[in-house]
Amino acid sequence: MQVLEAVQIQRRKHSLSVAHTIKVFIKIAVPLACVLLVVCYYLLSIGYFGPLTARVRGLFVRHTRTGNPLVDSVAEHQPGSTAAYQQYMHHVYRLAPIGFVLLLRSPASHASAHHGATPPLSPQVPAPLLTLE
Repeated sequence: MQVLEAVQIQRRKHSLSVAHTIKVFIKIAVPLACVLLVVCYYLLSIGYFGPLTARVRGLFVRHTRTGNPLVDSVAEHQPGSTAAYQQYMHHVYRLAPIGFVLLLRSPASHASAHHGATPPLSPQVPAPLLTLE
């Protein structure tokens, strides 16, 4: 992505045509790809990249049954059923689509509810977007 941005900067700075832009991209990308390939080959040869972990490997190989239902259900990564959602989410299961439609209908009026922030000081100033992770 950085290579593409560097090419776009060169294109804007020198007003390059499409053909010249592609040439600049090739001049930058091919040497970088070669360097990256050499670095990856070196890291592979010294054992930097280890084998896949058991969790990752379990995603690609067929799971064998252990006899323990809890272990089997977690190991197989089975998708939840409608009955399970209804059992564990109860009333929220039926109310969630209504809330989703209401949010789509008028998102600006519920800005403080979406972002967990206080309403803006004036109508001209939008509420800040807060992302909690």
